[in-house]
Amino acid sequence: MQLETAERELRRVTTEMQRLTRQKEEADNTAAKARDLARKWQSALRDFQAHEEGRQEGIRLALLKRYDDGREDGWEEGRNEGYDTGREDGFLEGRKSGFEEGRDMGRREERRFAAQAYSRSREGAKYSYGGEAVIPDMSLFSRGPRSEVRRWYSSWRIVLK
Repeated sequence: MQLETAERELRRVTTEMQRLTRQKEEADNTAAKARDLARKWQSALRDFQAHEEGRQEGIRLALLKRYDDGREDGWEEGRNEGYDTGREDGFLEGRKSGFEEGRDMGRREERRFAAQAYSRSREGAKYSYGGEAVIPDMSLFSRGPRSEVRRWYSSWRIVLK
């Protein structure tokens, strides 16, 4: 009876050991499959993260490039617009200043020449050639063509010098 009890106990322990060995092998297989699956998903996650980082870097570089291009374009456009406006304003101011200066200079010269001509015509009576006084013909001033006035003026200039 002890032998039978021992044999039954041995069978039970052997069966239990086989069952535990099978469970251990199943657990090892399941663990190996889980590790393989974890490695696979980890690799997929790393690939996705690398792709996403590359995409984000590309977007960032594109934005920086577009920002720099837009900034340069804006700067160039503003510079050209300012240059054109400044050049136009400067041209108009210079033109206005030139006209005013030319008008003033012309008036001064006209007055000076008129004063000289008047003085010479007044002083003309003082000069005499051969005892007679030289008096300019004033009818030249009432005529239309200026060439005669110029001729008269240049003749007096030669005489007075």
